[in-house]
Amino acid sequence: MGQAPSWTAEVLLPESETLYTVAEVGIAITGFAGIVAAIGHRSDTVRPADAAANLRNLVGASLGTVLFSFVPVWLNAAINSPDAVWQVSNGAYGVYRLSYLAFIIVSIRRGGKPIFEHTHQVVTLPLGIALGISHLIAAMGLLREFHYFIYLTGLFWGLGIGLLNFSRLLSDRTESDAAAV
Repeated sequence: MGQAPSWTAEVLLPESETLYTVAEVGIAITGFAGIVAAIGHRSDTVRPADAAANLRNLVGASLGTVLFSFVPVWLNAAINSPDAVWQVSNGAYGVYRLSYLAFIIVSIRRGGKPIFEHTHQVVTLPLGIALGISHLIAAMGLLREFHYFIYLTGLFWGLGIGLLNFSRLLSDRTESDAAAV
């Protein structure tokens, strides 16, 4: 007779490898951003407030993605129910996402800027809010068959926001380098 499987993360949570990969990508994005921020020089063409906001949003989105990539694995060690793991994970991620978006909106408004100053914000803010609400709905158990998909979509969304802000940070640096020549 074969041995009974041990109840590890891989048995209850076969998706853990995907979560680890998402975390690795999030760390890479944050690392590259640090290099760009450290090597790049300041110029008069890039407003320091915009560059700081891009870097803050990049690091916040990427490190949030890294942290929440591990939450289901950590919870799995304490909870022996995959459904409960995904419900709690989605609830925590939904609260984080909506809180972080509220922080961004308040920061934009405090700066006296319109909320939709940049074209991408017309898409990213409403979709981010909708995704945060989807996490909370999944946490209530109403979308049980989609709990993993919603969670993974949220992680990919965080990586996408990190990449968007990374590209904006790079384009700011490229524009400042071109203006200096």
